[in-house]
Amino acid sequence: MKESLIELPKNRNEQLLTESSENAELKIKLAQLKREYEELLVAQQKTETISDANSMAEVKSNLDINIWKLENSLLALEGEEKKALARIEACKTQLDIKNQRIANLTDETENLEREQK
Repeated sequence: MKESLIELPKNRNEQLLTESSENAELKIKLAQLKREYEELLVAQQKTETISDANSMAEVKSNLDINIWKLENSLLALEGEEKKALARIEACKTQLDIKNQRIANLTDETENLEREQK
């Protein structure tokens, strides 16, 4: 009986050492899993950042295209405006010429009327 009492603490010590060893292994595995989880989080954030950057690049590209289209439209409108202003000036010139003719005809008519009197 003494032998079994003496062996009991030894078995208990061995059991505690085994449990302690298992706990240490589990702690190591837990630490590894934590590192892997953190690495996955970093990778996910990088992926999201890359995805955000790609989205922003696409948005910028679309904006650049729209700006280019607007600039071309503006240039076309400016060209049309210049043409319209040129037509207006031509019309003004023609109107001035016709008004001068009218004034000349009016003067001639008045002169003829005076001569006839």
